[in-house]
Amino acid sequence: MRDLPVQGDLIWIRQRRWRVQATHSGAGLTRVVVDDGRATRPRTFLLPAEPWTNDQPGRTRGVSRQRALAWLAACAARASAASTPTAIVTARTTLFAYQLEPALAVLAGARRVLIADGVGLGKTVQAALIVAETLRRETDARVLVLVPPPLMAQWADELETRFGVPVFAADSASFARLRAERPYLDNPWESAGVWLVSPDYLKQPHILETLPRRGFDAVVMDEAHSMAGDSQRRWAIDTIARSARRVILLTATPHDGDDARFRRLIDLGATGAKADALVIFRRAGTRPSRHTRRMDVNAGPGLSQVLDAIDAFERTGPVAAPCEGLRLICGVFRKRALSSLAAFQASLERRLSVVSNTDAGVASADWVQLEFFGTDVVPGDEWAALASDAGLPAAQERAWLLRLQAVATRAVASGRGDPKLACLRKLLQRSKESAVVFTEYRDTLQAVAGALTGSRSLAALHDGLSGTAQRHALREFLEGRADTLLATDVASQGLNLQHRARWVVNVDVPWTPMRLEQRVGRVDRIGQSRPVHVTMLGVRHEADVALRARVAARQHLSAAAPLPSCTRWTRAARTPRLCRARRCRAR
Repeated sequence: MRDLPVQGDLIWIRQRRWRVQATHSGAGLTRVVVDDGRATRPRTFLLPAEPWTNDQPGRTRGVSRQRALAWLAACAARASAASTPTAIVTARTTLFAYQLEPALAVLAGARRVLIADGVGLGKTVQAALIVAETLRRETDARVLVLVPPPLMAQWADELETRFGVPVFAADSASFARLRAERPYLDNPWESAGVWLVSPDYLKQPHILETLPRRGFDAVVMDEAHSMAGDSQRRWAIDTIARSARRVILLTATPHDGDDARFRRLIDLGATGAKADALVIFRRAGTRPSRHTRRMDVNAGPGLSQVLDAIDAFERTGPVAAPCEGLRLICGVFRKRALSSLAAFQASLERRLSVVSNTDAGVASADWVQLEFFGTDVVPGDEWAALASDAGLPAAQERAWLLRLQAVATRAVASGRGDPKLACLRKLLQRSKESAVVFTEYRDTLQAVAGALTGSRSLAALHDGLSGTAQRHALREFLEGRADTLLATDVASQGLNLQHRARWVVNVDVPWTPMRLEQRVGRVDRIGQSRPVHVTMLGVRHEADVALRARVAARQHLSAAAPLPSCTRWTRAARTPRLCRARRCRAR
């Protein structure tokens, strides 16, 4: 044993292992600043007043031959073989054989991996295994996990419960508290361990500037398709991924029919090196126990008049040279009216704001920030449509918008209300089954909540809630205090609801067809023990038929899209072979 430790040494003090960060000697004593590698507050000890050693403390004791052999077998099982993910030995979960393949690819040298398995096939567990194996082989490794806010608690539970990996959830409050506890000018991002953070929090310039120049040992991106937009967020995340040693992308919807978005996805973290090819794992699950039922309601005179008025507004444009902007605006109006009259009225208000600002000499691009408004209030592509030029004089368009408002107001005040919401209320009143009700728009969600109040105990989950509020709403449903979860597509990503519900109701059809599969995948996933039921609400009107045809065409384009040449395509069997961690440990 040396007289004194130096920076970087691993030492034992008080039966715990520490890494030395700094040493300061003077007056016969040495102050040692140490860190246990778990992103906690550093500790300070005085040597030699505090006993320490370079070796693990302990005393020799005699054991039986059987116990000694068992100890040797355990040591051999935990040895880090070059091509074996030894984290499965201590994993407290049951793993399918196909779930080991991404970890094996990383151990074989793959830097960028895309796990694009179908919904419910355990992508989180596969990525968590890679994270656990990285920390097992490199005790001072730094791992960054980017997840949407509703999934942070689920990711923390997967890593800590199943693999024994502690995490630190970084947000504005917790990160400020951590910096206050650490020494001055000590960057918390330099600490070893797993950092769990939201992409929207990380993309902020003052947060990006605090990241160290030294790249992370692994960067995991859950719901990676949501980070592939043409935005500041994608640029920030791509910058971080390029400097990382490993990049793990997770998504059940790699291609949604948009070729440019798909190309941006598969280029995330690419450095251009020949050995930087993306390895893709794509497996489709078979679900014979899923029952889908479509319920079409009569449009009624109110909704029919609204849809006819939208058609009339679209025909006001010049016949010789139809305006693309007017067509896009009416397309948004039509789709939101088919979702709910409340969503249609809200879109009218937003278009009136655009017309008023344009008439006042304010360019629409100056106040409509597409990146900022990419939420469940109005998706980014719909903001682009609502902000486009209709090709009509402002006074004429304003008159038409006010006329549409009057028609919608009469439809709501007619006494019959929204036919789709009335059907939904009767449907849920006939059953005591727990249900997850999805809609694309927050305006529709609020209308649904008003229609179901009093008949169901509700929990609402949408993009306007903070991360804490979203987790609280999710607990209300999972713990049984609410029997109906109302959600926008913010809840269609990664949540595990299969133990609480098996019934999904879709109030409307999203622009992106794969969102439907993501919604159903919240309950139709590994661990679901009952048949899954899906209810699709529609309207008996030619506008709804046209919308469904457009979504089907986009879904066909997505299914027919070729995969890049760097793909390694694998398919899981209908009944995958199991690799049980406990059985491996017993051997």
